[in-house]
Amino acid sequence: MTELAFEAERWYADRGRTPVRVETLGALGALELVRVEFAEGEPALYTLLRGEPRWAELFAEESAEFVAEGTPPAGAQDALNVDQSHTSWRVGDSYVKCFRRLVRGVHPEVELGAVLGEAVPEHVPKLRGSLRWKDATVAVVQEFVDEAEEGWEWAAARAVAGDAGFAEAVGGVARRVHDVLGAEFPTRDSTPADHAEWRRAAEAQLEAALSLVEDAAPRIRKELAALDHDRPVTLTRVHGDLHIGQFLHAPDRIVVIDFEGQPARSSRELDTPLRDLASLVRSLDHCGRYAVEQHGGDPAAVEEWIRDARANLLRGYGPHDEVLLRALEFDRAVYEFTYASRYLPDWLYAPRGGLRALLEQ
Repeated sequence: MTELAFEAERWYADRGRTPVRVETLGALGALELVRVEFAEGEPALYTLLRGEPRWAELFAEESAEFVAEGTPPAGAQDALNVDQSHTSWRVGDSYVKCFRRLVRGVHPEVELGAVLGEAVPEHVPKLRGSLRWKDATVAVVQEFVDEAEEGWEWAAARAVAGDAGFAEAVGGVARRVHDVLGAEFPTRDSTPADHAEWRRAAEAQLEAALSLVEDAAPRIRKELAALDHDRPVTLTRVHGDLHIGQFLHAPDRIVVIDFEGQPARSSRELDTPLRDLASLVRSLDHCGRYAVEQHGGDPAAVEEWIRDARANLLRGYGPHDEVLLRALEFDRAVYEFTYASRYLPDWLYAPRGGLRALLEQ
């Protein structure tokens, strides 16, 4: 087994696999591109930082393998301390995001961001440029959103204050983004085979979590059965990992960020937008429980806030299939519960409480 110095990092996405070899593929300034081979499955590409990257210089130092496109960042550079799966900086009036686990081919942050930043610039930061290594996007440059509150703490403060009204605007922004994705990218109707696969994948995930959910498993399995239904739905490009922490609250607007999706799932797959909505609804529940645990929110009042925030979010989002949404909420709840059990045990209180509440509805 090969020991990786970065296995404990937040952005390392291959926990559970056994690394056997690490190979350096390229370097540019403080950036080092490595390929990690595993005993199980395909290799993965990662960006390592050997010091502080000077982004204005890196964009000017493109080579045969590293290609810069668009407008390079310029100005004073400050690293941002954000708990996300990438590393980021403010450079002048730009936001630079360096991806740590790399995706070959067109990156969804570039592909979706370019379209959304033009179509709904009030809700998605404009894409200004990117840096690629061969066909893998290493970093993107976006508009920096000034005076913005991070969505998770913004919502947690609203939970403590008992203010659920903000969620209606969040739902409206989610709908705007989904409408643009449906209009600007290819779509198709789902098939019975799609529905059967949704249910199969959800039940496989549940099977892996049986020791965690115990007596609730039969009830959850019954709820997941609604995934295999007989009505086609429109499949589109989606955000892929939409939760309240992916929103920024600026003085004059609400902004959606991070279109890279979940590491284990391709953001280029067509899916029902309700999967995004289910994830967003569950995140409000978890954020409320975080507000109780970390900010002293009143438990009974926050439970009411969770219900009201969900209702307001869905009102802002507009018409949707409530039966399919509920099944997708259960799918997401099992995922969150399992992920926390494996990797974030200190966070387990939130998905545990959320799953219990979902079962009681």
